[in-house]
Amino acid sequence: MKRMIIINIIIIIIILSTALVFTKAAVKRHLQAREKDISSLKELEEEFVLLKRENKLLKVLLKGDNKSLFRELNKQFDSFDDIALALAIAKKESSLRNVTVNNSIEHSIGYFQLNIKTVRGLENLYGLDETSVKSLEYSTCKQVYYFKLFLDYLRDKFPSDSLELLLKRYNAGEVNPHYSRKDYSEDIIRYFEDIKKVD
Repeated sequence: MKRMIIINIIIIIIILSTALVFTKAAVKRHLQAREKDISSLKELEEEFVLLKRENKLLKVLLKGDNKSLFRELNKQFDSFDDIALALAIAKKESSLRNVTVNNSIEHSIGYFQLNIKTVRGLENLYGLDETSVKSLEYSTCKQVYYFKLFLDYLRDKFPSDSLELLLKRYNAGEVNPHYSRKDYSEDIIRYFEDIKKVD
């Protein structure tokens, strides 16, 4: 009789242990599935944010080359405000056109009218290979890259600057921002605010 009770107890323990193992495996599978769902949901949310941003900015952009400008801004900037600011600067600098100004005073390139001396300074500062002027003129990707690099450089070097002062440094140089035209920063800030209002 005692032996039967012990055998029954052992059988119950084995059944419970097996059930526990299966339960743990099921819980693990369930958690993994939930993690995948959460990951997929996050991806969908990110995609939705990008689509929303794209829809908003496409209303601001005109056509033609601006599509490549938007794509590069979207790839290289995380913040919508930074993209809006970049577009506002490009609108002021070049009317959102990929143009080059080359005269005896300056050699400014592309949407953001990056001065070639500024580009060379950034390359020296960050130990980058020298990019050719032609490559910079034709590559929206490189223009956005150097623009972002310069903007980040100014923000890091002058963290307490207001947006207005940052724009003046961008326009007239980091040393003499007061040489910037008064309407320069005012226009960009107005464009920036307008872009952010687009639904």
